[in-house]
Amino acid sequence: MLKNLFAAIGVYKIYQRWLWYQIKDGKRPEHIAIILDGNRRWATEQEKSPWLTDKWGHKQGADTVEQLLDWCSMINVKYITLYSFSTENFSRQSEEITKIMQIAEERFKKLLVD
Repeated sequence: MLKNLFAAIGVYKIYQRWLWYQIKDGKRPEHIAIILDGNRRWATEQEKSPWLTDKWGHKQGADTVEQLLDWCSMINVKYITLYSFSTENFSRQSEEITKIMQIAEERFKKLLVD
């Protein structure tokens, strides 16, 4: 709910401009590491399934990672580390794990040719 409020008042756009201002004339990072988390929470907040429909949380998360990778390429980040699946995630339903791994496989294959 708070996230929706921030989006409505433009906080994310302001934050995006601030981040760009930080790197536009200065040294850009060579390495960025990100822990991917919150796809299920996002889907629940959007009243969507984390993994059962076409617009589910994990797919939206993968789409966001793709946008992130494009941005990193645009600013010439040399190394990106994505922490995407912790050992705790293996306690989820097997169908969800299978879907997450399918998305990962599809996106990794796409990265190899993109």
